[in-house]
Amino acid sequence: MTNAFSDVMFGAKGPKSAFKKGDLIGLEVGGIVLGTPEVRQSTDLDSGEPAVWPDGKPKMEIIVTVQTALKDDAEDDGKRRFFLKQSSDILRAVRAALEKTGVTEIEEGGYLAIKFTSEGTAAKPHWSAPRKHSAVYQKPKVSAQSQVMGTATAAQPVQQPYQANDAAMAAIQELAAQSQQ
Repeated sequence: MTNAFSDVMFGAKGPKSAFKKGDLIGLEVGGIVLGTPEVRQSTDLDSGEPAVWPDGKPKMEIIVTVQTALKDDAEDDGKRRFFLKQSSDILRAVRAALEKTGVTEIEEGGYLAIKFTSEGTAAKPHWSAPRKHSAVYQKPKVSAQSQVMGTATAAQPVQQPYQANDAAMAAIQELAAQSQQ
């Protein structure tokens, strides 16, 4: 659990962003969804203040954390965050992936992958060029709702074939030899 005071005082550090300025077109980041996506107000990148629309309503974003196989260094845990800002192409791509899968929410344990497919022209000189994305989503094997409702069926364990170790094989051979005497 995070401590709100410590987060403000010392700066909360979460998993790395899945995408950053300078990424090459074609980069795809995907992984298993960790926890429930967080919904919060976006930050204005110029002022650092909470972002609002011209009518004063807050601009919102969804933050989805996934466990990837990416490792930038020895201390990298592979967790990455997707920032799905309201009215962004990345949000539209994820929405399309959810619709294609027939779901309306990103669930813990699901698989989400997003690919940076192209970029346009920046609207202002100090702004980044708008990016285009595609996304794929797979529902978790067992949904959180079915676990709560008690309708989940656990996967049956697969029985592994017995493999005797060397000592067990020697004992079996000794018993077999004694029984033939």
